[in-house]
Amino acid sequence: MSEKKVRFAKLSLETPKKRNKVYNAWMVYRHILPDVEAVKESVKRNGIDVQMFFGKFDVLMPPDLGKEFSATIEKNCHIHVIQTGHQLLKGKILEIIGLSLQA
Repeated sequence: MSEKKVRFAKLSLETPKKRNKVYNAWMVYRHILPDVEAVKESVKRNGIDVQMFFGKFDVLMPPDLGKEFSATIEKNCHIHVIQTGHQLLKGKILEIIGLSLQA
């Protein structure tokens, strides 16, 4: 495991409150397992415009995941890499995302 992932894990699990937050997130997201190939096909077939946002320093979901996904979608997929880590849905980052979607 990379040093960044170890550091992230230590920070995320250092207190009972943080461990409970991680556990609850895993329990919510464990059922969200999309068929990625079916999603790609639907995007292409229906001309859906996909906007993907990644944190440049995110060790859990790095921007390369979006690049792999978009490689077969081509023009319908736009990847935005923001100068942050894994937490995209917070304050200033939400403003940046909002401005990107308005452009």
